[in-house]
Amino acid sequence: MSAVTPEPGSRLEQLAAQYDMAKAEAEKAATDLKAITDAIKLELVNAAPGETTIDLVSEDLVKPLRLVAVTSWRVDAGKLKKEAPETYVRYAKQSTSWTLRAVSE
Repeated sequence: MSAVTPEPGSRLEQLAAQYDMAKAEAEKAATDLKAITDAIKLELVNAAPGETTIDLVSEDLVKPLRLVAVTSWRVDAGKLKKEAPETYVRYAKQSTSWTLRAVSE
């Protein structure tokens, strides 16, 4: 593990100074957008019951919105690993990604 302290006046120091406020604003915007999106979905489903594709056309929107019912399949990796470990190992793929988050003590 390594710890870095930004040099005074560096780009990293400027970014660190902006991070917490920008993150809080982004989280609030994401929460607000999710609430609006969920409410629109509910209103559209109630306005056109039984439909699998519903368009919302409004002068308040730059472009119409389309709600589409999407069905997908997913593999229960935990169950597969437990009940058929040889199959899980055969198809499992390891990947690495970088995450940035606050350090918790």
